[in-house]
Amino acid sequence: MSGFRQGVEAAIPALRRYARALTRETDVAEDLVQDTLMRALRSEHLFHGGDVRKWLYTIFNQVYAPFVPFHRDLPNADSSCVSTLSSVSWRCIRQH
Repeated sequence: MSGFRQGVEAAIPALRRYARALTRETDVAEDLVQDTLMRALRSEHLFHGGDVRKWLYTIFNQVYAPFVPFHRDLPNADSSCVSTLSSVSWRCIRQH
C-alpha cells in the first residue's frame, strides 16, 4: 500500500469524528466522509506530498460547505469559534 493510501486510512477515524461533530447526524456524517474519501482517492494524482490529513480536511470542507445554510448560525458557537462557513475550530467543538 502506498504512503498516500496509508495516510488516508490512518485519517479516517478522526475525519469521521470531525464530521459527526459538525453534522450531529451519524448517517449524514458517514455520507460526507465517504464522498470525501472517494474524491481523495480519485484525485490521488493531484496530491504532491505534504500532510495527507490536511488535504483530506480541505476536501471534506469543500464537500461539507453546501450543507451549511448561509443564514443559520452554528448551534452553541459564538463568533470567535467560526473560522469559515465550512469549518469550526477544534477548540469550539471540544467546548460544546
